[in-house]
Amino acid sequence: MLPTRDVDELIALAYRDDLTGLYNRRYFRESLTRPLEEDSDGTTYSFLLLDIDFFKDINDSYGHQAGDHVLVTVAKLLTDALEGEETAVRYAGDEFILFLPGVGLDAGLQ
Repeated sequence: MLPTRDVDELIALAYRDDLTGLYNRRYFRESLTRPLEEDSDGTTYSFLLLDIDFFKDINDSYGHQAGDHVLVTVAKLLTDALEGEETAVRYAGDEFILFLPGVGLDAGLQ
């Protein structure tokens, strides 16, 4: 049987993107959608879906190592912009989701 510390580390690894360090799609599906199902108090949420335009061109022109650098840089910019319980997720290749609790539609569009 694995020590508790090892199990905790494995669980953390299962929810993190190994390149960017952001949470991953599994974490998004299992953890960030839960408040939507549980809250009945009228709390608002916004989800912003972002992707990097022409990312394939970056990989094709400059190589995957350059593309990885772009992804890590974008992840850092997103993380630095977060406040409170806001969360950034690397959802897929060049797609990111920002989860903004307490931000309604009008504020989310700004």
